[in-house]
Amino acid sequence: GVLICDVMGHGVRSALITGIIRGLVEEHANLAADPGVLLTHINRALTVILQQAGTTMFATCFYVVADVERAELRFANAGHPCALHVRRTSAEKLDDQRSRGPVMGIFPSASYVTAARSMVRGDRVMLFTDGLYEVEDATGALFNEEQLRATASRHAALEPEKFFDRVLSDIRKYSQRDTFEDDVCVVGMQIRRTG
Repeated sequence: GVLICDVMGHGVRSALITGIIRGLVEEHANLAADPGVLLTHINRALTVILQQAGTTMFATCFYVVADVERAELRFANAGHPCALHVRRTSAEKLDDQRSRGPVMGIFPSASYVTAARSMVRGDRVMLFTDGLYEVEDATGALFNEEQLRATASRHAALEPEKFFDRVLSDIRKYSQRDTFEDDVCVVGMQIRRTG
């Protein structure tokens, strides 16, 4: 499984919350096979911690499990941009209405649901934070999630290293900048075998 999160704000407080989430993931590792259950438990614990600290913060998370025995991807989403399921010729959002839940750290009773999608050998999953696509061009127009999906589709046939380089290069070309304004995290996973 791979979990990506993005904590509200910047600086020490945000880094501390990220550390807390990591600790909660490790604490609840026995639930890792079911993304919805894992996110539900992490959210409940995180909300209690934040309430006790008297602080209002939140985090977005996306968690996906690649079950090679069942040849399926299982995932749940806590207010995070949907990961992309990159196949040989296209990329599509790893999304399902049921799998979407609220951000973490605000609603202690939030319940997250696991969704599933089939996968085959060679498929990739691309997880990322919103800083990847919330970039502006010279006119102020935003590069959006649909443009990111289209860019990933255009380069889907490339090997993983070239794929990620090309996607990032296209986004930089769009913004005409070498760096991103917001924090950016991109994590990729490729399925090498199923069944």
